[in-house]
Amino acid sequence: MAKKIEKQPREYTKRQLSHAKKAARRQKIYLFSGIGVIVVVIILALSGWLFGEYLPMNKTIVTVGGDTIKEKDLIDTAVLYSQFQSGTDITQQLDYILQTMIQNLIIKQEASNLGYTVSKQELSDALKSDTGKPSQAYKDLVSASLLSQKLRKEYFDKQVPDSGNQVLMNAMLVESSEVAEKVRAQVLAGDNFTKLVNQYAVNKVSKDNGGIFDWHPQDILNTTITSSIPADWAFSENVTKGMVSDPLSDNVSTKQLGYWLIKVDEPVTKGEGSDSSANISAILLASEAQAIDFRAQLEAGADLGTMADAFSQYSPSKEAHGNWVVAESSNISTPFNSFAFDPNTKVGEWSQPIKDTLFWTTGGDWIVQLVDKSTDHPYSAADKSTLIDKLYSNWSNALWTSSSSNVKDTFADAERAQAISKINARVGKK
Repeated sequence: MAKKIEKQPREYTKRQLSHAKKAARRQKIYLFSGIGVIVVVIILALSGWLFGEYLPMNKTIVTVGGDTIKEKDLIDTAVLYSQFQSGTDITQQLDYILQTMIQNLIIKQEASNLGYTVSKQELSDALKSDTGKPSQAYKDLVSASLLSQKLRKEYFDKQVPDSGNQVLMNAMLVESSEVAEKVRAQVLAGDNFTKLVNQYAVNKVSKDNGGIFDWHPQDILNTTITSSIPADWAFSENVTKGMVSDPLSDNVSTKQLGYWLIKVDEPVTKGEGSDSSANISAILLASEAQAIDFRAQLEAGADLGTMADAFSQYSPSKEAHGNWVVAESSNISTPFNSFAFDPNTKVGEWSQPIKDTLFWTTGGDWIVQLVDKSTDHPYSAADKSTLIDKLYSNWSNALWTSSSSNVKDTFADAERAQAISKINARVGKK
């Protein structure tokens, strides 16, 4: 067997060794230069993310005592709101959302002082039915809702008694004192109140319930009726069971009813096509009785402009001082157009009052019948809940006012613009 000959290592000349060393140095330079470039790119990318994304998003925009709201918190909450209000431009509600977040923190802090908090277990139990992992913004909203319910149930419930001063009454708004006098006489004669409501009432709530208002405290009646006039009378000390009020004037309440006085001043002018126009004097009044009175005054020479300026409840009539050119195509209302553009309407004569249920007018008179009253009648469950809600609302509003010095708001225009951009991007708005 032939003996294996070992290969001798190659020997390099000095010149070759010098070239090899230079080549190795160049490779190291290239390697480290490449690594350096990569590191610089990474640093620049991280810097851009740090200064363009992370730091701005984590910047505190509001401080409430020891709690903070960061820009990302506002963005997350706004995106969450957009899911509840599909089709709404949520960025238009950004101030409202931020104020709600601030108020939730104020309430949380004050509730803690009162000894009321929401535990992790309570929050976890409330989230059990939700699928997926809830965001922190969602957890915060759920926690705020739980705290509000707890305060109502365990704190404010104790501050509202189970009974109090209440009345049982019937009430309706009619169009004028003249109608009210007629209705009052019929009530005193024993006519059915609900039957009279169906015939004369002009306010929706009375029409809806036949004018019968069950046992309620004064605040709730005022809210339900949207006028304090009926309850103010019923709760007066000198008003006793069975009494019927005199007409109670109301210059604020509105009704979908009015009466036109119209005079065609010049013959109707035929325009191009089927359109026509007429020089009209007209005024919309609150009641038939007022319209009858004003018609007599106008026929006696009273100034229309002065009357329209003071009493017309149709703004174009008021602005034109009662006289303007009306196009038939404007179709102000069927009753109006039917008179103004009727070829049989006499030029220069005031109409009789023309009833119109398209427009809203202000004013009327109440008739109230006190069925019963008590200083200690049990509250219904709905009324007690409403009284608790009102107490909670008053408390939270007072907290908002008194905590203003404890709130530091630094949400500037730049942060607002960035927040809007981020919100729009996340909700898919172009």
